[in-house]
Amino acid sequence: MKKLSFTILSCLIGLGLMAQSSSSSAADLKTPQWQVGLVASEVIIPSIAIDASMAITEKQHIGIRVSRPYYQSFNESDLYQRTIWAFKGGFFHKIFIPLDNYDMFTFRHGVRFGYSKLEFDATVWDPYQSNGNTFLEYRDVSFTDQPFSLGYEALIGWQNSYKNLFFEVYFGLSYEYLENASELQAPQYKGETYSLDYLGPGYEYDSGIRPVMGLVIGLTDAY
Repeated sequence: MKKLSFTILSCLIGLGLMAQSSSSSAADLKTPQWQVGLVASEVIIPSIAIDASMAITEKQHIGIRVSRPYYQSFNESDLYQRTIWAFKGGFFHKIFIPLDNYDMFTFRHGVRFGYSKLEFDATVWDPYQSNGNTFLEYRDVSFTDQPFSLGYEALIGWQNSYKNLFFEVYFGLSYEYLENASELQAPQYKGETYSLDYLGPGYEYDSGIRPVMGLVIGLTDAY
């Protein structure tokens, strides 16, 4: 799986760089110096994020994305039922390939990370003290886990600008790895009967390749 993700991302990077070098007709077109936008992002996990970048060369930016997703599940068989808090972010390198003064292709790649505190319910033998003795009671108990993930993404997109406003849509792939999987309790208490809720918190629990899509609306300098 890691080898496949590396191959796909390497191909996307190569295509982006080739397109940039072959765009001789757009060599004199200007590109923005900075951008700040709201991102309706992540096809799998909906979230609202802030996306900001600034120029390091004429057609290249470095940027940061931060978001506070919220996961909620009403199915007891899912890994998690509630979110106490969650944070996602990333740093990216963005390349512009101008078509004219308003339209351009974009290519971005960079690191992703996520950290959250999620609560789940499980029915377990729970110890309690009574008259100096320890007893076990089979009952529902709430537990918390704090999954931490790291990853890498490669995305291609199209951007349109009008004065100080810009619109961008992008899509691509990311690979995310759960760094502290051995410390998490949900697989232990839920056994192997749980389901991964790919529209909710279960998705935060799984390492692997993921589709990414973003829609950005924001402000930019007039160029």
